[in-house]
Amino acid sequence: MAQMYVLSILMNLMVGMILVTPASDKQKFFTNEVTRLICGAVCFLTALIKLFFTYGSKGAGIPVLGDLIPAVAGIAGGASVLIEYYLENHSAGSVPEIVETILVKNKLYIGILCLGAAVLHFIMPGVIIF
Repeated sequence: MAQMYVLSILMNLMVGMILVTPASDKQKFFTNEVTRLICGAVCFLTALIKLFFTYGSKGAGIPVLGDLIPAVAGIAGGASVLIEYYLENHSAGSVPEIVETILVKNKLYIGILCLGAAVLHFIMPGVIIF
């Protein structure tokens, strides 16, 4: 599914840029709440779908391991953006301490993982990346 391949790359790039760009240097596009919400949700859903479909294997690939690194990066990046959005916009909102530590406080590393996964996935489209 070439559409999912392209969507996976684009969403990992977008979410990676949202997470890596410091709050003081964010462009207007990255600070728009609606854009961040949509990018996070689409990235998360695309990554969940990518867990079960491989690109370029003609149905012969291993479903769960097909695109494991881009899928895990997309799930982590999408969840990080969604949780950050939730914490910023809901005053009574709270998440478990471990989730906040992993996904919100380490968002720079998750953003770098998303960017790296997108570049690797673009360079090697049909390769199963473990």
